[in-house]
Amino acid sequence: MGGFLLRKAGAALIVIFLASVLVFLGVRALPGDPALALGAESRDPEVLAAVREKYGLDQPVPVQYAKWAWNALQGDLGVDSRQLPVSETIVSRIPVTLELAVLSLLIGMVIGIPAGVIAAVRRGKASDYASTSVALVGLSLPNFWFGLMLIIVFAVNLNWLPAGGYVPFSEDPVENLKHMLLPAIVLGTGLSAVLMRQMRSSMLDSLSADYVRTARAKGLSERRVVGVHALRNSLITVTTVIGLQLGALISGAVITETIFGIAGFGRLTVDAVNQRDYALLQGVVLVAAVGYVVVNFAVDIAYSLLNPRIRVSGRPA
Repeated sequence: MGGFLLRKAGAALIVIFLASVLVFLGVRALPGDPALALGAESRDPEVLAAVREKYGLDQPVPVQYAKWAWNALQGDLGVDSRQLPVSETIVSRIPVTLELAVLSLLIGMVIGIPAGVIAAVRRGKASDYASTSVALVGLSLPNFWFGLMLIIVFAVNLNWLPAGGYVPFSEDPVENLKHMLLPAIVLGTGLSAVLMRQMRSSMLDSLSADYVRTARAKGLSERRVVGVHALRNSLITVTTVIGLQLGALISGAVITETIFGIAGFGRLTVDAVNQRDYALLQGVVLVAAVGYVVVNFAVDIAYSLLNPRIRVSGRPA
């Protein structure tokens, strides 16, 4: 197990290094001058020269990257256009988006996984067609349209839930859930559709496998065959999809947080682009890339926990 973790951790570190290089070079390739943003849009040559010298923008790109990467390893991602530490700004926004992502995942799994199992068990029947049709509708709904419709119905017409804003959970848990419910439904609906389709496909493969036929031949109840043998192996593929959907949640959160006025990580990304804040943009993209790598690392480890037939070496037993 130790060797497996070391190999996966080494591969993750290589990916993070390559991602940091691409992030740094990509931001440098954007049109415009970072010194303008850091200099409060002043075009005075003396001011710009002083800003470039202060932040090392007058040095060769490899030297700039080495300094930025070294500082990033120590938790220092520089300062934004408001002269505030980028790392502190990101840390203050991440919990908001993490809460939204967790609620969206819970909604997606509660709806998508049972619907996929039912559709697979009752293949070709009315419930199968109904689940597949609903999943197709969920995949087709744009987040911005669905979010606006929920605001109109539940916030404007019915006045059941707030139309936007954010209340920290530590201040008022009830108000926090009220404010987060609609955006979580927007993101969770699309995720549930993806999980339902993947769960149905994976369950159909498992139900036709030899070990399921053997379990049925032993006289096990259908509930045990489906709920223990078939479901456990089907969850391996679904776990991978859940990990990969983190990127979709974050990209969807960019739009959803903007619509609902939530000051989270996604909205911070939009603000960094709109304000041409290069230091902040570097920070948010790097943190997002590291988040993807960490989640994929966790998914790889989850394989061996869900299916004991998979060795920690990554080869089937």
